[in-house]
Amino acid sequence: MKTKIVLIPLALLLAMSLVAIGCPADQVDEPADPVAEQVLWSIAVEGVEGVEEFTNIDAAKLNMIEIDVIHRRRDVETPQTWTGILLRDIMEYLGVAEFQTVTIVAGDGFTAEYTPEIVNADDSILGFLLDGEELDEDSAPARTVIGTRGPRYWVRNVVTIVVNK
Repeated sequence: MKTKIVLIPLALLLAMSLVAIGCPADQVDEPADPVAEQVLWSIAVEGVEGVEEFTNIDAAKLNMIEIDVIHRRRDVETPQTWTGILLRDIMEYLGVAEFQTVTIVAGDGFTAEYTPEIVNADDSILGFLLDGEELDEDSAPARTVIGTRGPRYWVRNVVTIVVNK
């Protein structure tokens, strides 16, 4: 009698194993997301050997964070939540270990130059979302947000990152 009690669960376990082996569902390769592999935006990179651009494909490989800042313009203070990538993480991704400054260039020619202290700060990001919303046409594809500095340090419509060694 004990032999039957032991054999029945073993037989059921064997049957379930055979069914699982014959089920190819977990072996099917998912088709790649064609949008994720398309370059939707590109920021030129200068001063880094072997790197000419930073794209949405590169950005997707890096950790996105949120920072809360106060945007001050004239006498008006507006709380904002920005989502983006730490500038220091971008420098690391680009293979930049040491630099004198980093110059960020906007589409309209405006520039801001950041020291290593600013680039490596915990609240210096290349922002892609403002309060959970995509940036408007004037600011896209990205905007630098330097939380400890005023908006005059922020660059919208980033088109070029220049690493000055």
